[in-house]
This record gives sequence, C-alpha cells and structure tokens, in this order.
Amino acid sequence: MPRYIQFPLEESSIDPLSNVNDPLLQSGNGKLLHDATMKQTHEEDISHTGDLSRRTFILAGGPAVLFALMIIVATFFYNDAPYTVMVSFLLTLAKAVCVTRLFNGRRWIRWLGPFLAIASFAGLVAGLSVYFSQLAPYYRYRESIKHVNVAPTEPGKRFFGTGMVTFVSGTVVDVDRSVGYLSARAGARMCIAPVIDGSMSPADPVTFFAVGTDCCSWRGLFTCGDVDNAAAHSALLSLSAPTEGGVVPWLAWFKGSNVIGEGYQAALQLQQAVYGTVVAESPRFLRWTKDPLAIQDGYFSGAVWSVVAWIAEFTCGSLIVGFCASLGSDVLWAKAHHACGDFREAAMGWQFDHSPNKQRGKAARSRYHLQYL
Repeated sequence: MPRYIQFPLEESSIDPLSNVNDPLLQSGNGKLLHDATMKQTHEEDISHTGDLSRRTFILAGGPAVLFALMIIVATFFYNDAPYTVMVSFLLTLAKAVCVTRLFNGRRWIRWLGPFLAIASFAGLVAGLSVYFSQLAPYYRYRESIKHVNVAPTEPGKRFFGTGMVTFVSGTVVDVDRSVGYLSARAGARMCIAPVIDGSMSPADPVTFFAVGTDCCSWRGLFTCGDVDNAAAHSALLSLSAPTEGGVVPWLAWFKGSNVIGEGYQAALQLQQAVYGTVVAESPRFLRWTKDPLAIQDGYFSGAVWSVVAWIAEFTCGSLIVGFCASLGSDVLWAKAHHACGDFREAAMGWQFDHSPNKQRGKAARSRYHLQYL
C-alpha cells in the first residue's frame, strides 16, 4: 500500500483569504459584523429591565411635559414678555440638542432628543396661535377705554383706543337697512347694519355699524349678537390688529392678514351702495351685546380650554409615537410585514373561495346531493 505523508499545515493555509486585500471581501465582513452588532444591540434592548412601558413613558412623557410647559408660557406670558418666551424656546431647543448628543447609545432612546425639539416647536406655535386668536383680544379689551352714554351721532375719532361703549337709551340697530356680503377670502357671509337712534334721519351720517358673520340674510334680516334683546344697549368695538405693546416685529406675520376686517369694509361699501347711507368719517364696527364683559371673559376661558385641548391631543399623539419608537423599526417592520402577509393570504383565500370555478364546483356538488337525497 502506498504511504501518505502528512505535512504540517501552515497557519496561513487554514484561512487562505485572511491576508488577501480584497475590497469586496472586506465589505462583506464589515456587513456581517454590523449585522451581528445590530442584532446584539436589539437583543440587549429587548432584555433590558423596564422594557416597553418604561421606554414609552420616557419617549412620550418627556415631550408631553415640555409641550405643556411651552404652550402655557407662549400663551399666557407672551403679552407681557415676548422676548422672554423666545429665549425660553431657544433654551428648550438647546436642551433637546444636549439630550440628543448625550443619549445616542441605544437605538430607542436616541429618539428622545428629536421628540423634545418637536415638542418645543409645536408648543410655541400652538401657544402663539391661541394667544393671537383668543387671548390678545381679552388683554386689549381689558386694558382699553370704556365709554358710557354714547350717542350714535358722535364722531368716530373720539373712540380710538376704546373697547366697550354703552349707548344712550333709544339706540337700536337698523335691521331694515342691513346687508349680507359673501366674502370669498373669509369663506363667510359678512353682515352689517347701521346703529341709529330716534333723532337721526336717513340723511344723517352713520358712525357705528353692527357687524357679524353668518347671522343675516342678503337684505333686511340681521340677528347678530343680542339684536333681538330690547335691553341690549352696549357693544364691543372692533379693535385693529395689535401692533404695539407685546408683539415682536419679526413675528407680526404670525397674526395673518385682516381678512375679516376687509370683509366688513366690502360689506359697508355694499350697504352704502344699496341704501344710499351716508357714512361718517372714521366709522367704527361693533358687536352688539347686552353684557360686553361676559364676552371679554369668554376670550380668556376659551384660551384656557384651547390650551387644555392642545395638551390632551399632543399627549395622545406622543403616546402613540413613543410606543412605536420604543418597539424599534425592526419590530414594527416585522409586525407590519407579518400583518401584510396574513392579509394577503386571507385575500387570496377569499378570492379563491369566490372564484367562478369554485362557485361552479359548489353548485355541481349541491345538485348532486339533491339528486340522491
């Protein structure tokens, strides 16, 4: 028999490709190492104490608390300290950046920093929206001048800076000369009617006009405010957009254009053209009401409830997003892929059961059973 001599293998012959400078091989080894590392990190994330509830609480609770603080600061402190509100916003953004740089180890907690930044920005935007739409009118009416025993024939220039007026007895809204104007920009019917008393003739100039939206017909019907209440002789004067005292100039764009005021101006021109009303110099628009203080306080309560609603909605959204982020993209993708597979199998099974061949087979079997019963 021939003899086989076994020579000792060199170390390099065990792995002949270990010392080869192959870019493709190195890329593949790097990909395998990366996949192994990601799998190990994922297993560590799943096995860590606290698990899903703790992660969801951290990812959802932190942004929700920051959003609540930011919207409260922006809503209730912007009127007196606008620059302080903006500095607070920048500080929260800096905090979010620090959190992002600090907790960048595990995959699930790396979302905390971006979530905090989004919560801070959303709180600022929501707070300014509530302030300019509801709280700014409250502050302006509270700080404005109030006049009593006002005659409707008085000049409008006297009432610049006035928020509330109480007219003399006998002052009414001339409903018969009311008009409605459909504003395409506002998307509403702009209603307007002159305010007169018994001493005024149709040729006298009119200074005050009661206004409202979607509370009149095209001609001769006006139900805005407390017009139907005979005891109502007060009104809230329409205030121009605030440009002083609490508004940062480079944030003036946030208030938007005065679409409602432009609609009332167009309605006034229509009323003047239809009835030939003589409009006094510097006419004033007003909201006819019995209790103007109740409307003023309604702005504040509306702002409070708006803030509560914003916080509740953002908290619900944070819980959903935090739960998804705590699961991880791999788990979510696997569950979505599994759900799509189940849906596809169910759809294909239903399609097979309702196919024409399947139906004809069922009908044939039914006839066969009926034939031999």
